[in-house]
Amino acid sequence: MAIFSVKDLLNNINKADTSFHCDLKLITNIGSISTSLEEKVTNDFEEISTYYEHYPQPKVTAGILTFNEERSIQRCLISLIEEVDEVIVLDSGSTDRTIDVVKSFNQVLLEKETWVEDFSYHRNLILQKASNDWVYFIDADNFIDLVHKGRIRRIIKILDFLEVKGVVSPTIIEHDNSFSQDTRRMFRKSDNIRFYGKVHEEPLLSNGMEPLNISVELNVYHDGYNPEIVNMTNKINRNIKLTQEMMEKESTNPKWAFFFARELYHQKRELPVGLLMKAQQLYESSSYKRYYVESVNLLCRTLFEVRDFKKLNVYLEKLEELIPNCSDIDYFRTMMIFFNLQMKLKSLGDSLVNALEDYEKSSISFISPTHDHVKNAALGIYSSLGDYQQVLKMFKMIQSNEIKQEVKNNLSNIAKVIGSVTENMD
Repeated sequence: MAIFSVKDLLNNINKADTSFHCDLKLITNIGSISTSLEEKVTNDFEEISTYYEHYPQPKVTAGILTFNEERSIQRCLISLIEEVDEVIVLDSGSTDRTIDVVKSFNQVLLEKETWVEDFSYHRNLILQKASNDWVYFIDADNFIDLVHKGRIRRIIKILDFLEVKGVVSPTIIEHDNSFSQDTRRMFRKSDNIRFYGKVHEEPLLSNGMEPLNISVELNVYHDGYNPEIVNMTNKINRNIKLTQEMMEKESTNPKWAFFFARELYHQKRELPVGLLMKAQQLYESSSYKRYYVESVNLLCRTLFEVRDFKKLNVYLEKLEELIPNCSDIDYFRTMMIFFNLQMKLKSLGDSLVNALEDYEKSSISFISPTHDHVKNAALGIYSSLGDYQQVLKMFKMIQSNEIKQEVKNNLSNIAKVIGSVTENMD
């Protein structure tokens, strides 16, 4: 059979509606995995489509880790049970109704293992117990989008057919509608991929290298980090503890410095500039580059918060090299200009206030003998800065009832606008 380039395949992908072409469209980053597809398809679309129709459907096992998941495990299993060929739940000592709920599903294989403070250990146990080569890991607080039912099997069939080796990343949508696309949840055991890391675990090849990442059109919802329904304290403390252990165990791995810094930052325990700078140094000398962009971005955030604009400019340039279309770059540059303007305005307002005493002693004015116009100008500056203590101070110093009434009217109008906007936001 004649071989054609992946470019030809991509050009023809939207020109046919066979199962082969439709399933191929589920791979959203097909362009970036094109080297894995070379010489795997022919230029006879009818022939390849027919061959694909008769290609045996690979089987897949779903693996779930549980510990006191009665809130969400039923929802997860209901969304999953018809999508895979086997479900393994590995429980680590649940004391709520999790076990009872799991046992109500006859198709689910329940296994138990005492928790050993290591997510990879438990996930790899599921790999050992899985009857099928393809394994999909889904968390108990996840559930599959109803609209995307049937896609798991379609995805593994097209990847198996094309002999693409790697890890599959569905899109995980959080309770606040933020989402993650680099999630790495499904792969073949025979590709010699296993989980590494006590926490923030990820599937890696036996040599420690990252497998090819395959992004797909499969939406999975997650509400396990919603503070309104989940007590996050235990999760946070556990993650910080395990991340710190990994950082000590693998001191040259930049991943752990980044994740430890991220935990500290999001929990407002500190602004970990030094730790993130260390992560940058480790990334420069490491072949491991996952989370590199995220670590640069977080460093930019912390540098802005500590107002180290000189270093921030350096890392914004690096971020722009890594991901030129990132809106955060424009945001930080805009905010730096805005902050500098605020500092200049504050300096201007303070200069006016400091000069008032001299004005009242020896200066004359044709606009206002009491220099109320200067006080009103300072009041306007502080108002724009949101420094309402200074606004009140200036207001009390103004002697002109006319100017005072004007200030009151302006503030009243602002209050009305804010009230109207607030009502429309509800």
